[in-house]
Amino acid sequence: MVYRIAILCMLFAIAQSVSANLLKAYDVTVSQSGAELNLFFEEHAKYTIQRRDQGLIIELNEPLGTPDLSPLVDELAAWAQTIWASYDNLFLKPQPGVGLEFQSHADGLRIYFSRVSTRRHPSTEPLSDAEIAFGRAKALLALQSGQPDESRRQITELLQRAPNNPFLLRDLANVEEVLGSWRKALSLYEQAHRLQPNSQDIIEAKKRLLTRYGSKAAAGFEYLDKSNDGEQWMITLKGQVLTPNQQVVSAHYDRIHAEETAFVQRMDGTRQPFDVMRERLAISVQAPLRHGEQTLSLFGGTKNLGAGWAYRQSLYRGSLSVGLDWKRPWFETQEALFGYGYRDQLKVGYDTPLASHAYLYSLLSLNHYGLDGVNAAAKSQRFEMGGRYTFQPFNQAFSLGYGLDWEDVTDLTTRTDADGDPFFPLPLTSRELHVVDFGIVWSPEQPFTMHAQLGYEYDRQRDAHAPFGRLQGVYSGWAGLEWALSVRTGLSSESSRDERYFQMSSVLTWLF
Repeated sequence: MVYRIAILCMLFAIAQSVSANLLKAYDVTVSQSGAELNLFFEEHAKYTIQRRDQGLIIELNEPLGTPDLSPLVDELAAWAQTIWASYDNLFLKPQPGVGLEFQSHADGLRIYFSRVSTRRHPSTEPLSDAEIAFGRAKALLALQSGQPDESRRQITELLQRAPNNPFLLRDLANVEEVLGSWRKALSLYEQAHRLQPNSQDIIEAKKRLLTRYGSKAAAGFEYLDKSNDGEQWMITLKGQVLTPNQQVVSAHYDRIHAEETAFVQRMDGTRQPFDVMRERLAISVQAPLRHGEQTLSLFGGTKNLGAGWAYRQSLYRGSLSVGLDWKRPWFETQEALFGYGYRDQLKVGYDTPLASHAYLYSLLSLNHYGLDGVNAAAKSQRFEMGGRYTFQPFNQAFSLGYGLDWEDVTDLTTRTDADGDPFFPLPLTSRELHVVDFGIVWSPEQPFTMHAQLGYEYDRQRDAHAPFGRLQGVYSGWAGLEWALSVRTGLSSESSRDERYFQMSSVLTWLF
């Protein structure tokens, strides 16, 4: 218990050390002839300024957090038509007949508002509903054609002339979500929701992101039956907090009870059934960085303590991720369960949206598997890749997916049993697993949603193949609560044995 408290204290200290940059302060001076706005940033904050006919876009290299700009908007009401913040940028649109000049200084930026000729450039004229509709259609076409950056550029230009249009904000949020910038997307959805509080589309989009990244607590139960040779029960507790600085602090605890009725070779070489109880804990802090995010983790198990680091960066198109895990508890086989298994892993991944309804992913990893008393039970090189395409003809969303999971296992440690026969403490095997599936999501009656998946998997190296299926129901009719129940069946190819399995799980989630 003491080491868990120490882990929590350490992680919160880390969270403070990686805290995102914020707008530190500002002051306003207003006179008859003009106004002056001073913005003060943290000393190490950097920014770029894009000057447009409509105003200024100030983009920082770190997230702003959640600054309260309402007093600033009130004080400059005679000079500024719009001032809004979105994740890592500020946009200022002056009143008609007001010009903007700016001057950088050591602590931030000074902006001057002054009267200019009232002759207006055509591009500063407010957009009509028809122009907005046409612009949104062009941006949507660019997104669906696999050009999310072009879609973002078009919507941003429209927002400069119609900054309070909730539909444009929602469209931009959707583009940011496709590009993987969920923090920007959430900020934009919240702005759109304030302007259009009764829009069901905006409410559902915001809820979708908060369900995944927002503050929540969950409790779950899982039952797994493997070919009638063994059973496994697992209780899961999860907690996650989204802080005002856009950090995600999370904890994940599993308690696993496994019974193996078949004869399994233990660490000393004897073959007999087993009945074990195992625990594992993971605590992580995810913090936003410039064009990406960093995650620091600590892992705890019954007999080992480990750590992890990961970084994800948004590129021109897609996201690049790198990560390193050290002694992360790994219980995917019977031998790993009773041997307190763990895995060290170095991984590099890349994923990219092809269009608004399609994406590709790939992951390359080097793995080192260990057991209690066997530090080098096995090594492997693993490559994963795949993609999914989703199309929505009516009220249902259909999807097609393909995945490849190839792992080459080497350096398996051998031991000798009491009879002098060699055996593998961790009998992993190489595989080349191809998986294709068809999925459907539909809502027979709100607020109930069904997810169904049918597929086929084929391991070419061992000539093992089997169909699999999954059915999940999600009910979200209670305020802040969501309940999910799912069943799945298929073929496990993780070890040298072909094990058919049946899995049932239930999770109750509270969003707060």
